[in-house]
Amino acid sequence: MVELEETGAFDGLGLPVVIGGCRLTALPAVRRAAARGVGRARLSTGCGLVEGGGAVDVSDAFAGLSLAGEPAASVLARLVPIDLAGLPPGGMARTLLRHVPVMVTADDAGFALLVPRSFAATALGEIVDAMRAVAAREALA
Repeated sequence: MVELEETGAFDGLGLPVVIGGCRLTALPAVRRAAARGVGRARLSTGCGLVEGGGAVDVSDAFAGLSLAGEPAASVLARLVPIDLAGLPPGGMARTLLRHVPVMVTADDAGFALLVPRSFAATALGEIVDAMRAVAAREALA
């Protein structure tokens, strides 16, 4: 009998990554973390509690990253088309990380990023490249 093993979206991709003053780590899987009170992602249909409406848990569809450190906003400024400087802790924005859909939540340490699981490696590569660019620019200053 074949034994299936659960793997994380970022397993084997070299996390955590520390470059300059930034640290990029994987967030725990959303469905496992939900038992500890962390929110879950839901896809809603219908408007409120109307007949035929409902909600579907889509937590497994997303992979999470934490980007922490003082240069985190500068790193994301190279990747997203919106200004995240005014995003208060706990504030969230849905945008693109280059061509990858992303939900960005600000926290005291930096940002939490949720991307579709199928784009996990792509998003990771884009962020690491931006981290290197920001660190190189800071080294020149």
